[in-house]
Amino acid sequence: MDEYKIISQNYRKYNLIHNSSIIGQLSYEKWYNHNNPKISIENKTNCSIEKLNIWKSNFKAKIKDKVILEFIFGWNSIIKINYIENEILNSLILKKESFWNSNYIILDGLENQICKIETKYTWRNWKTNYL
Repeated sequence: MDEYKIISQNYRKYNLIHNSSIIGQLSYEKWYNHNNPKISIENKTNCSIEKLNIWKSNFKAKIKDKVILEFIFGWNSIIKINYIENEILNSLILKKESFWNSNYIILDGLENQICKIETKYTWRNWKTNYL
């Protein structure tokens, strides 16, 4: 399985790293505003994030006007991620691995684990990295 890392550069910028190369970046314009992050991917594709309304945390990721991902936040800390592949709607589930740690897992539509996200918090500089 390939290993990807998300490294926090500072409070507003995160880098997605694969094979020691930055392949994507998430950045926020202001440290206190998480409504409109900017996402850029290695192949120069820019992605926009659209929050559906002020009352819910759900949002959509778009390239131009095409929705590529939809994130739906559940009441029990589970995030459902919808995407379309070959004109078929697919879903993934992102949730905490257990109550006692800060690791996350991604499950496919059959609830098979396809990915594990480990967190590493650095107390010295107050940054969380995802491995």
